[in-house]
Amino acid sequence: MCKIVRSDDVEHCEDCDVCIKGFDHHCPWTGKCIGVGNLVPFYTFITSTVVYMVVFILILFNAL
Repeated sequence: MCKIVRSDDVEHCEDCDVCIKGFDHHCPWTGKCIGVGNLVPFYTFITSTVVYMVVFILILFNAL
């Protein structure tokens, strides 16, 4: 853990060894910490992945 003085909304990520403002979690899919700066792009990534999977399944079942 880093030994710097930080504000209350900053947390240290043990996986990345960095401090992140508004730390939500460390994402194993992207290999990055999810926090204030990239929360919206992360949710967009998750949503687009789910939509892609649903469309792929629908196309697959329509082809049968």
